[in-house]
Amino acid sequence: MATNKSEVIAEQIAEVKDADSLGETKFSKLFHEARTSTPDNHRTNGYSSVTVQVRIQDGEFQVHSKPVKTRQGERLRGTDSWDAKVSLTVKPFMEARIARNEIIRQLRAFQRNHSQKAQ
Repeated sequence: MATNKSEVIAEQIAEVKDADSLGETKFSKLFHEARTSTPDNHRTNGYSSVTVQVRIQDGEFQVHSKPVKTRQGERLRGTDSWDAKVSLTVKPFMEARIARNEIIRQLRAFQRNHSQKAQ
């Protein structure tokens, strides 16, 4: 078991990286919503991105159970008790590889930011 937040995030990165499917990860709802939501374009009033909030509490990596869809220019509210957020652009039939790489990229940024704050 991880002893600090940076290690918890590293474990989560490894879990996402090594999973056979994103459906087996804590980000399965995020991926599903990003792939199946109506995208924003000039003919629809769709969404531009889907976001989940994440935090580390009692040594455990937690992902909010309800992804939030946002339109261009909207901001996520009520994030005070969460450490960070992970977002995917709405793209119908998005490849799992693309989503996996983006999730990992954002988790690494979260890890770097946390490490800098801890110093």
